[in-house]
Amino acid sequence: MKGGLAGLGLLALSGSAGSAAASNGADKIYTSGSTREEHTLDSRVDGNTSEAFTLASGTIKTSTPTDLYLMAQAETALWTNVKATGKDQSSGANAGLTCWMEIDGTPVPVSHDYPNEWAADRQAASEVVFNYRDFRVQTSFLGDIEDITDDEEYLALWLQTRSTHGFNWAALNLGSGDYDDSTNVHTVELKGRLAVYADDNKAQAKAVVGPRTLLGVPAKLANDASI
Repeated sequence: MKGGLAGLGLLALSGSAGSAAASNGADKIYTSGSTREEHTLDSRVDGNTSEAFTLASGTIKTSTPTDLYLMAQAETALWTNVKATGKDQSSGANAGLTCWMEIDGTPVPVSHDYPNEWAADRQAASEVVFNYRDFRVQTSFLGDIEDITDDEEYLALWLQTRSTHGFNWAALNLGSGDYDDSTNVHTVELKGRLAVYADDNKAQAKAVVGPRTLLGVPAKLANDASI
């Protein structure tokens, strides 16, 4: 390609859209869904973050107090398309998905030792990056790549990624303390937030969430258990 270079990162989703379904049990919860959540940013020189949305939810009836293991899996896809045309040009885009668990509207921390160097509050301590990609390209020459003749001409590609796709949380003393203690029936939700960013009009970014599952299993941990 004369005068320009382009890069594309793509992970395809499979399956068809559907609706989420939840099961109500006396001592466990399992919910799955396949309705796609999509967030797109095309031809805009800024970033965009979606509102928090529910990926899966269900209710569980427990004794009081009890502990609850929460497990989530999600299929996600990120598109980052960048293009640098001409000499001394650059282009970049990123996309990502952050997830967390809530019980009765209260976030469930990954660790209860917040605040610390990575989590300033309960919400931050509950969030996990399920997928993230930052992709950039920079050129220092004009013409075809095979015409590069000296060290002053180069093509630079930069890629940063993070991924989880599955994670476990644990809520201690459900029914007392941090969570609603007025009832032994609790609502559990897997929440998510999509974010995309493009630094020029030639870049594009998109993030999509596909099929996912949520599993909750009550447990009785030791009285002095800590997370």
